[in-house]
Amino acid sequence: MTGFSVPVPQGRGPRRAVVLVTYAALLVVYVLVVAAKVQGLPWLRAAAAPAGLLACAGYSVLYRFTRRYAIRTCDTDGFAPDERDAGVRDRAMSRAYLVVGAGLIAFIGWMSIAAEDPRYWTPRTSSDWIGVLVAVQLVMSSLPQAMITWEEPDVEDFQENPVRPGVGR
Repeated sequence: MTGFSVPVPQGRGPRRAVVLVTYAALLVVYVLVVAAKVQGLPWLRAAAAPAGLLACAGYSVLYRFTRRYAIRTCDTDGFAPDERDAGVRDRAMSRAYLVVGAGLIAFIGWMSIAAEDPRYWTPRTSSDWIGVLVAVQLVMSSLPQAMITWEEPDVEDFQENPVRPGVGR
């Protein structure tokens, strides 16, 4: 469509680096935006823009790597996901939602503690809550992809040893 193509990293090491950089960039964006709000320094929001672009690029690479696990009947290349791909996707989604649920419980605990002490930041305005909801949405939508990217063996490793440890036994 636009002629822009994001390269898919080959090998487990570069794929794991993409996951780490993506989530580190999301964390930097969130910390800078909260610091800008708390400290009253608007230039910190501008400093968050490059990290936001890096997070978007990482998200794009995660999507490109895991698109074979997407829920659909047939890919544009005629590739239909098999039972293994569907199982990998379903396990990643269930684990991701457990992580997000635990994170939300921790956030609610933080809110109950921080609401009593004005030194701690808590979302008070609608823009603060929108930021929290956007952060949760980004994590919910990218965490299954990140888990698949982190855990899946390289294609060469899988072709040499099709039975992964602990799977299919």
